[in-house]
Amino acid sequence: MRLDPAAAFQPVEGGIQRPLLDCEDILRNLLDTFGNRPAMLRAQGNRFENEQVEGALRKFDSLFGHLRSSLPYCFYREIIRRFLSKRKGKFAAYTVRMKTCLLAVVLGTAALHAQPDSLEGLWQGYDGEWGHVSRQLIALAEATPADKFAWRPAPGVRSMSEVYMHIALANFYLLSVTGPKMPPELKQDSEKKITSKAEVIDWLKRSLDAVKTAHAAVKHDDLARKVKVNGRDATVEGMYLRIIVHANEHMGQLIAYARMNGIVPPWSS
Repeated sequence: MRLDPAAAFQPVEGGIQRPLLDCEDILRNLLDTFGNRPAMLRAQGNRFENEQVEGALRKFDSLFGHLRSSLPYCFYREIIRRFLSKRKGKFAAYTVRMKTCLLAVVLGTAALHAQPDSLEGLWQGYDGEWGHVSRQLIALAEATPADKFAWRPAPGVRSMSEVYMHIALANFYLLSVTGPKMPPELKQDSEKKITSKAEVIDWLKRSLDAVKTAHAAVKHDDLARKVKVNGRDATVEGMYLRIIVHANEHMGQLIAYARMNGIVPPWSS
């Protein structure tokens, strides 16, 4: 029974994803080359067949070479090496393996495209940028082992949990300057008292969502409204700007903390 790579192409939100659609013809040509053809056709010009195989593989590599680390090991470390090093008429022994690997490539690429976009929200205004830093903060916190939340780089310096709680407290406090009230159960010393991974992440998420919800509801004219913070004049817009700058500032600190503990930020792995 012929292995049809098109079976791996599933509709995604009303249509086939473009990168997968582009490589369908290449996969069909490769499968035709490696089997399912009459003997007479297979016997026609080994040189032509070799060139066809090499050309197809090189084209496939050009499309997905930048995703090399995400593709099956056998494809780049074995299949290309073996097929391009073989001479005429010696491709048949690898037909089944090649078909299996090609299907794995298609499925692996589909899974890759299904992963969250690490650039989502960038250059998309305040709400987009806030969503971006929020997702990264949560992802980094969730990727950090629970026992590392007590780690600090030196005595007197905030620990991992204290930095996350500092962000949460700042989000709620700075937001409260614009109108919304701070959660009554959140106290000034919560930064040092709330230390468990589950509690810290819960407060982090609540604070990030609070900013998201409040900013989405604020009217444009209200952004210029005058407010007072630490005895200084400011505007609602200025407070929201300070919130997002502050979150990104401590994101950099947390990335450094994570790297020092051998933790790779999920979006860069």
